[in-house]
Amino acid sequence: MRPSPSISPPCAATLQNTQHRREYQAVLMPIAVTFNGFVFNQHAVFDAFPLARTPLMLDRHTYLTLLLSTLLLTACGKGSTALPYEKDASFKQMGEKGEQALKVVEAECKPLVVAASSIPSVSVSGGLAHGITPDFGWNKAITLEFQVPEKLPSDFPVPSAAGHRCWIEAGGGLKPGIRIIKSSCTDFCALPHDSHLKDVPALVALESRADAEAIEQKRQEPGKAKLQALDAAARKGDYQSRRNLAYGYATGDGGSPYDLVKACAWYKVIVDSNSPKVDITDYNNAKLYCGFLQPGQKPQADALQYQLEGNPARTPDGKYPIIGNNNAEIRLYDRKIGHARRFNTKLEQIAPQLAEIERQGAMLDYAERKRLDTFFNQLKEEAESLDDLPFGPLNQCRSAGIVMGQYWQAVRNHEDSNPSKMRYQESARDCKMQIQTRPKPTINLLAMDGTPPYANCLRVLSPQEDRSKPVLWSCDKR
Repeated sequence: MRPSPSISPPCAATLQNTQHRREYQAVLMPIAVTFNGFVFNQHAVFDAFPLARTPLMLDRHTYLTLLLSTLLLTACGKGSTALPYEKDASFKQMGEKGEQALKVVEAECKPLVVAASSIPSVSVSGGLAHGITPDFGWNKAITLEFQVPEKLPSDFPVPSAAGHRCWIEAGGGLKPGIRIIKSSCTDFCALPHDSHLKDVPALVALESRADAEAIEQKRQEPGKAKLQALDAAARKGDYQSRRNLAYGYATGDGGSPYDLVKACAWYKVIVDSNSPKVDITDYNNAKLYCGFLQPGQKPQADALQYQLEGNPARTPDGKYPIIGNNNAEIRLYDRKIGHARRFNTKLEQIAPQLAEIERQGAMLDYAERKRLDTFFNQLKEEAESLDDLPFGPLNQCRSAGIVMGQYWQAVRNHEDSNPSKMRYQESARDCKMQIQTRPKPTINLLAMDGTPPYANCLRVLSPQEDRSKPVLWSCDKR
């Protein structure tokens, strides 16, 4: 006779093994009970009970035990299946602290637990999948790694993760929390909007702040003299010193303190310096490390960059702090304006040709469709190279090129093209206006209420209900 699995009270513990859960359901779920004498249907017990060929008389205690088990299994359901962990040696060496951190992750990542029955396995290791986490002080961490299947049930809690490989990293130290780099996977742990880090104070169980500070001070001590020399040379404008300083703040190289705000500020100083030595790697580093900033850190980096470039910290009347300007937008406009004019001319030539293809409504042969697909893909890439700023000086030219591709797809597939055609026409009109209008120099100010600091100021951020928080304004340069 096959032994039936034992039953543990907690739901998660009961369903540690998916096969056990199915065996329980096969044995218990079809049981029919009559209230006179607690007689069980003979078809319910199957091969787990050899006496199933005859009615089975059970006492009240046995009946209640089986009934409670049945209700427990029904309540658990597939959404509560335990995660199929595969713990490697590095995690096991962490002992109880690693297990505690894993429990915290489960508590903070409820959608992951709900999705357990659809995920084949979750590997757990000690350490980080993406190297040292700058600015967090994570010397001890755990990483959960798993592959999400392409085909998912309709009730899967994070449909955006279909087909993706996800990494969930958790650490204590200076900033205890959970980090998920891949945006498709952030909903597994309900990370805040526009952030790859979720604050989780309970993860200090993995590493205390005091321990992290002691380790960090010891690491920085040998590099203090070098850091001071680099800083002095960087402030004098030396290109390579600026690069080394920014890299040190970004990665902790050479005993530098991890400081992403300073790293971002220095990289932005480099790319905005107009030095002939600036190359594509500088632009990529600025985009990479500034992209790691939390939303509240971005204004800090802008303010520091502004001051490092030798600008005044306050308005001439001393009333408002200055935290930035639009010099980067002006330089981008001056660098790309020739490209934008040529690109706009190309769009003006293409639009009537595409309209004629749509008017004829003829089926294009395979070779012609392939040629046009390639052409519009190249057009999209060219558009994206015009402006990579969210509200940049040529962003409408970029938009016009992208929407033109959507217009072609609608024509190609014989779909309703009016929405994309209208969006293209609007973007093309705004693109012409941007080409004709060079941005005026502005400065960004912080004010403590919703009143414009000066008559020519425009609010940059959306209104804030909390009047104790500063509001960012863009004003003509004074």
